[in-house]
Amino acid sequence: MKNLRHMSLKRIHCFVAIANLGNFNDAAKELNLTPSAVSQNLKLLEEELGVTLIKRTTRSLLLTDAGQYFYQNVQNILAELDNLYSNAGTYNKEPKGELTITCPVAFGCSQLAPLIYEFSERYQHINVNIKLSDSLVNLNEEDYDIALRIVSMPPDNFSLHYLCPIDWVYCASTEYLARHGRPETIEDLRHHQLLMYPEMNPTLKKMDDAQSLKSIKSNCSLFSLQAVLNHKGVAYLPLYLLEDEIKNQRIEPLKLTEQLVFHTHRLYALYFPSRHNSPKILVFIDFLLEKFNQQKFSLEEG
Repeated sequence: MKNLRHMSLKRIHCFVAIANLGNFNDAAKELNLTPSAVSQNLKLLEEELGVTLIKRTTRSLLLTDAGQYFYQNVQNILAELDNLYSNAGTYNKEPKGELTITCPVAFGCSQLAPLIYEFSERYQHINVNIKLSDSLVNLNEEDYDIALRIVSMPPDNFSLHYLCPIDWVYCASTEYLARHGRPETIEDLRHHQLLMYPEMNPTLKKMDDAQSLKSIKSNCSLFSLQAVLNHKGVAYLPLYLLEDEIKNQRIEPLKLTEQLVFHTHRLYALYFPSRHNSPKILVFIDFLLEKFNQQKFSLEEG
């Protein structure tokens, strides 16, 4: 810790500028310093670390192995410090700015869309930007404030808030069952058209010859829901999409195992640890917790 306390951020910024631009003159212009001051800061940093970071030749500057390691890791640290600086400046102030969110398509359309307008009315100075995608967007590569994820196990490299359970059921339309018969077991699905979201269905994955099942696969629950409503087959869908359809008797849940409802997934809000004090993130998560505590996606099992 002693070395860290005495190490100047100015020296680190000089090193990063040299590594980015490849020479002392351009680094000096970017930092509004003289080339000799940039060179001196690099020398002092290397003395503090006890290693050579940049190999000087008459024609070029090259990162050493130690320099490459330090450069790669210090970039993340500087980004964290920048976020910390920004967040500290807005701490306890009115939430404002653009809130960027990534969310699964089906959940975003059916559950988030009706809530976002209320959130926007409540927080007049926050502009919401939502990208709906069923791909797992890499938060390290994309600039999002929050990722809403439906997963069985959340990743461990982000801060997160558990929001609500996401339960799943096998189902088909009443008309489809009248035409093709009601499956009573998982094995009976061999005789039906399956509308599959493979990544979300652990039961079918365990079947020895699951690949031989007659199926139409999709990575979006809304696609499968429309196919079910058009009487095209049996699907495995999240309960939040089905409540109204079950109540109106257009879709029937199917008990093919000892359980009717599969409690396999949960909804989480993920964000970078460095942004845990960001007012716009905090108020959005509190808003979601408030709304999802009021609404339970449940089904009586009998």
